[in-house]
Amino acid sequence: MRPRQQGGWLAGLAILLVTSTLRADAPGDPLRFVPDKANAIFKVEQPGKIADLFLNHELSRQVRAIQVVAELYDSTNARRFYQLLSYFEKQMGMSTLELLDKLAGGGIAVASELGGGAPPVLLIVQGKDEAVVKKFFAIALDVAEQELARQDVKGGFKKKTYRDVDAYGFDKIAFARVGDAMLLATRSNALKAAIDCYKDGSGSISKVKALADARKALPKGPLAWGWLHLEPFHARPEFKEGIKTVSLQPLFFPVWPLADVVERSPYVAAGIYQQGQEFMTTVRMGSGMKGMSERAALLMPSAKEASTLPLLKPANTLASLSFHLDLGRFWENRKKLIPGKQEGMQLDQLEKASALFLGGVKLSTLLKQAGAHHRLVAVQQTKSVYKTTPNQPIPGFAWVIEMRDPEFARSMETILRGAGLLASTQANLKMVEEKHGPHKIVSYRFPEDRKFGNDTGSIRFNFSPAFVKSGKQMILSSTVELARELADLVAQEGPTRGSTASTHWQFYATGGAAALRSAEKQLRTQYILSQALSPKEAQDQIRQLIALVERLGVLTIETNYGAGDFRLDIRLNLDHAREARD
Repeated sequence: MRPRQQGGWLAGLAILLVTSTLRADAPGDPLRFVPDKANAIFKVEQPGKIADLFLNHELSRQVRAIQVVAELYDSTNARRFYQLLSYFEKQMGMSTLELLDKLAGGGIAVASELGGGAPPVLLIVQGKDEAVVKKFFAIALDVAEQELARQDVKGGFKKKTYRDVDAYGFDKIAFARVGDAMLLATRSNALKAAIDCYKDGSGSISKVKALADARKALPKGPLAWGWLHLEPFHARPEFKEGIKTVSLQPLFFPVWPLADVVERSPYVAAGIYQQGQEFMTTVRMGSGMKGMSERAALLMPSAKEASTLPLLKPANTLASLSFHLDLGRFWENRKKLIPGKQEGMQLDQLEKASALFLGGVKLSTLLKQAGAHHRLVAVQQTKSVYKTTPNQPIPGFAWVIEMRDPEFARSMETILRGAGLLASTQANLKMVEEKHGPHKIVSYRFPEDRKFGNDTGSIRFNFSPAFVKSGKQMILSSTVELARELADLVAQEGPTRGSTASTHWQFYATGGAAALRSAEKQLRTQYILSQALSPKEAQDQIRQLIALVERLGVLTIETNYGAGDFRLDIRLNLDHAREARD
C-alpha cells in the first residue's frame, strides 16, 4: 500500500476519534498524559458543544446549503466517512452526539514539541465512560485491520505491551487505550512518554508555570484553547535574529511594540468562546507596557491620552478602523528609533527633499502638525456625482486624521491642491469647490465626454477625490459623497471619548451584502461561466451567498497593551440588532 493510501484511512480513523462526546464522575484531564517537554498544546474543552454548533446552528446550515459546499458533502470521501460513522453508530447503539459525549466528553488534546525537524505529535481523546471507550476502541481496531487486509498490507498492526498497556503500531504511528482515554502518537517513543506520565503521576505539562499562568490569563469557559511556550524559543539564535530583524526594519515600525512583547512574554495563548450569538477568539501574552524597551514605548500612547477615537460608520459601511500612530513623536525621536547612521542620513535627505514634492511644506512640519489618532473607513457607494456607471464598482474609502495643530489643514490643502493641479494636466481632472453646511469641500472629477487611456470599464468613475476640514479632523476621501457624509458625522461627534485599544476594527455584514448586490451582474456572469450554471441557478446561488453574508453581523478586532499583558480580541456577533446599535 502506498504511503498516501495508508495516511488516508489513518486520518479517517483519527477524525472519527475526534468527532466521536454521561457518568457522574468527572473525567480526568487529558493533559496528564502530556510530558513537560511539550511546548505547544491545543485542547478542545467542549467537543460536544462544537459538534452541535457545527451540525445545528442556523449559520452552519446556511453554509452547507450553498452548492459548492453541498458538493463537498456529496464527494466520495465524504460519503465514505459518513458510512463509517453510521457503522459505528449502529455497532455502539448511539447517535453521533451521544457517542461523542461518551468518547470525548473529557476533552481532546493535541500536543507537540516544536523547534526542530518533524516534531512528534500526541493526540489524547478523553472519554467519560470507560466501558464505551473500550468497546469503541476494539471495534475501531477491527475495522482498521480489515482495511489493511482489504488493501493487501502484510503484517498489519504490531502489538506490544508497555507497562501493562497494550499498544499498537503501524509504520511510525502508535496508538493505545489507557483506561477511559485513547492515545495516538506519530512516534512510538512519544506514546511511551505519555504512558510514563500517566503511570508515574509526574512530569506532565500541567505542572509547568507558563501553562498555568496562560490558563489564568484566558477567560473561563472556552470551547477550545491553545498555548505556545515561548521561553524555550527565547534562547534560540534564529528566534532572536527574527525579532531583531523586525525591530530594526523601519518598514515594520508599527509592530515594534508587539515584537517587543513577544520577545519578553513567557507564552502566547488563545481561546475560542461562544455566548449566545457572539463568538470570540482571544490571544493573550504575559508581558505588556511594563518593561518595554524605550524604542517600542515611544510608539505607544502616553498614559494621559486615549489610544483610539470612536469608529465612524456612514451608510453601507464595509469596514471601519481607528488606531493610534503618533508620527510626529516618531520623527522627533527618529534617532532613537532608527539609530543606524545610514538610515539617519536617508531620513535627513528625505526631509530636505520633502518640500519639493509636498508643495513647499517640509515633512517634519507636516508630521508634527498631524495628531496621533487616525480613522479609516470603507463603504459601498450607492450614489455618484457621475452619470456614467462603472462596469466594476469599487468601494469608497477615506482617511480621517486628527489635527494637533490647525495649520495641518492648510499644509494638507497646499499639498493636495498642488497634486490636483498636476493630475488635472495629465488626466483633465476638474476641480470643484462646494459649500456643504459650514464645510468647504474640494473635489476633483473626471470628464465624462472624453476617453481615458485603456479604462474601457470606466473604473475611473468610482473616484471623485475630495478633502475637507471638519472641526479638528482632516478628511481625505476617494469620493465627494463620502466626504460630505463624514464631514457631517465628525461635526456631530462633540467631545470624543477614546478607547484604551491601540487598534479597533469593525467589519459590517450589511455593507458586504450591499457590495455583493452592486456586483450582482458580474457575479452572475462568473457563476455561469465557471460552474456551467443556468442564469436562474446562478441567480439562486448569488442570493444564497448574499443572505449568508448578511447573516454574519459585525466582526470586531481590538488590540490592547496592558501594564503586564497583551490582548487581541476578535468577536463575531451574529445579532442583526448589534449593527443598528453600533
